Amino acid sequence: MKKLLIISCLLASIVGFAARTEVTNNTAAQPNRQLTARAGNCVAGNARAQLDINNVRTELQNTGDIWWDRGASTARYGVPKLSQADLQTGKRQVNALFAGAIWVSGLRDGNLAMAAIRFSSSTNVQFWPGPIQEGQATIESRVCNKFDKFWTVTSKEIVDHINGRGTSDAIANWPGQGNENIIGQSGKEFTPQEFGDEKMAPFYDKDADGIYEPADGEYPTIKYTTILDEANYANQMIFWVLNDVGNNHIGPDALPIGLQVNCLAFAFKSSDELDNMTFYTYEIFNESSSALNQAYMSQFVDADMGNYNDDYIGCDVSRNLGYCVNADELDENTTVPGYETNVPIIGADFFEGPDNPDGSEIGMSSFSYFVNATGSPLSDPSTDVEHRNIQTGRARNGQRFTVGGNCITGTVPTQYCFPGDPGKPGEWSMCDANLPKQDVRFVQNSGPFEMESGSNEVITVGMIFVQPPVGSYVGCRVDVDKW
Repeated sequence: MKKLLIISCLLASIVGFAARTEVTNNTAAQPNRQLTARAGNCVAGNARAQLDINNVRTELQNTGDIWWDRGASTARYGVPKLSQADLQTGKRQVNALFAGAIWVSGLRDGNLAMAAIRFSSSTNVQFWPGPIQEGQATIESRVCNKFDKFWTVTSKEIVDHINGRGTSDAIANWPGQGNENIIGQSGKEFTPQEFGDEKMAPFYDKDADGIYEPADGEYPTIKYTTILDEANYANQMIFWVLNDVGNNHIGPDALPIGLQVNCLAFAFKSSDELDNMTFYTYEIFNESSSALNQAYMSQFVDADMGNYNDDYIGCDVSRNLGYCVNADELDENTTVPGYETNVPIIGADFFEGPDNPDGSEIGMSSFSYFVNATGSPLSDPSTDVEHRNIQTGRARNGQRFTVGGNCITGTVPTQYCFPGDPGKPGEWSMCDANLPKQDVRFVQNSGPFEMESGSNEVITVGMIFVQPPVGSYVGCRVDVDKW
């Protein structure tokens, strides 16, 4: 994916600034957190939204997982997206991804605590809508219900607002901290207590007072900033907020951490490769009274690229990149549509993640994988310990990954499965190892690090899609580095 490197660097600069300044924009004293996170009585969120401004149409859910339709159990990451007219005639949308989610785990007072979801259902619930209020360790169902929603804004609305051509409801009601249009003691959508403290949707804070005031020329941005030159926005931005204390964790049945996760999905309409990309920023706050020690944050990706039974995965360690390629030059139509001979490559770029104590970014500390199967160390995880093993760069049973073959049959330990280019014979890839075609999932991990009570970390992931010319695949050989 060499031709996307410049774009990746540009996007890293756009999303990378002000990543950890939002919690300092309010000068009020931080609350004394005296309670340990505990489960509330919320039900899983039902709200959905579509990120569809460019050549990708994908679905977002308010349960911690994205890119799929939970009710229909079908993929919802269509690229290149079909027009509504094509869909109405019955043409089937081909999808490059099935599902994805953020995983967080660590030791809280010596005990493993975790929020890690793969496919939300009645047997896999880890996140609920809404922020955690100041000084609280749980959340009430009425607050979860109020926040079972998404806020969407477009660049056209922002430009019109900046140039005095009117303020849309999306601008006026953006859930920036202190927005009096939606927050008040009576007659407003939210009370100050329900809305939480200073940690909500990002915006350009023109007067640097920590309060979102659209009437004064302030507007939504990718990251909170007080500097006009850094007030970047995308063509479409969607915000929602989650917590992991809304109820008991199910599948895995882990201890809650006390997390608030501010989520922002965004995309750019463009005439170049950006038109095939989507981006996701997660600002993750530890709202419990305890530090989270030896913490890990991960991006889980189930990359069902068209036909889900003939995929290979791999990573580029130097670029913090995980990717999925086809295992041959034909992506067949099956029960789901395939890409046929127009076989693509899709990658997950870890633009931003947790820091080391010296302030440097940890990056992708390991690249793990598992397959849709049972009875193997490489099968899907189910327990909290199995998810944690995968986050630390091991198979679900704790077995060390090793160089060569399927990543568990060698003798030399490694943290990165399949780091070679499948287009280059002799480099270790699933293609070079001649592994079976299969439904395979991967996890990009970052850690360990310490997350103190009241602190926050940020993950930003970009999903990169390229479609090389027909004939670029020769069997499973495709030059990932070239594209």
